[in-house]
Parts: sequence; structure tokens; C-alpha cells
Amino acid sequence: MNRMISVRTLFFGHLGRLCTFLFVGLLVVSCREAEPYLQYGAVDLHGWSRDTSYVFTVDSLPGARDYPLSVMLRKSSVEPCPFRSITLVVQQRWTLAVPDSAAQARTDARRHFRAIGQPRPPRCLRDSLLMVRTDTLVADLTTDEGRLRARGISVHPYAFPLVTLRLPDGSKGRITVHHLMRRNEIPGIESVGIRLQ
Repeated sequence: MNRMISVRTLFFGHLGRLCTFLFVGLLVVSCREAEPYLQYGAVDLHGWSRDTSYVFTVDSLPGARDYPLSVMLRKSSVEPCPFRSITLVVQQRWTLAVPDSAAQARTDARRHFRAIGQPRPPRCLRDSLLMVRTDTLVADLTTDEGRLRARGISVHPYAFPLVTLRLPDGSKGRITVHHLMRRNEIPGIESVGIRLQ
């Protein structure tokens, strides 16, 4: 006995499978972990002045773990940057919360920071530890042959890994970035940013 399947049944059967497939695909794509901190500061249209520092404030980190810190630059493709690399200074000031048993916690924390190779152990405050760190970063924008290291159409995004920090839950920080170039203003840089992953 031959059965006739209507066009409506075929269409809605395939449409149902397609909708289910799209829903599952969107669910998989949207369920990725958000970055704890990603922030950019816009550079003046005349260029990045030597006197201008970009300050990024981290309110509170969600958990105790290792946080890779990267400096982010966005270079314009319209206005060229006259340098192959830019030397940056990154200053960090972290306030690290400690538990109420302050004396033992401070001793353990100082030992911990020496063990992970921090340049100097943090200073002890009344209810927290203060970690101050200054790094110099040479941000290479092009290869030796003159090709750009980043890909983009109108903006070329760069990410320069700096250091991995082991920070406890509730850490608060202030990160300052400025350049050390001899030229007063650097053209071609659209924005400067910080990323903690």
C-alpha cells in the first residue's frame, strides 16, 4: 500500500530538525567562559602623547587562580605608525585580600609570593597585602621584513602577553600603561587595552 506524504509534513519535519540543530549550535557557541577583565582606552586623534597614561581599574576578580595579563593595542590601517616596535611601561598595583587570621595569612602569603617568583614580596597592610610591579614591554608591530604581525581590515588588533599573575579571590588592581618612545606623539595607534584571561 503506497502512502502519500504531504508536502506540509516533509517541510515541517525538516524545519523542526533545522531549528533543533540551530538551537543546539547556538547553545554550544554561547556557553563559553567570559574573560574576567577586558578594557580599552581610546587614543587621541593626534596620536599617543608621551604624557598620556592609560589607567585600568580592576574592581574584583571572580576567583583565586592564575591570570595571564596581556597588553592590547589596536593599530589603524588608515594612518601608519612610523615604528616597527613600541616600548611600553606597565605598572601594576594589586590589593590582595587576606582572611581574618591576618598574622598567619600574611606570613603564608609572603612565602607564597616568593615561591612564585614575584620580584619582591607584597607589603603588609592592615587587612590586605599590596603588590606593586613594573614591567617594560617591547611591542613588535611588524616582522623583520616589514609585514604586520596582526590581521585586520581597518584596525589591526595586537595582543602582547606580559606576565601570569596568581591572584586570590577578590583582588583589586590598578594597571597603568604608557610609552617610552622619544617622539612625543605616536600616530597610528587607535586604542590601548588590558586583558586578564
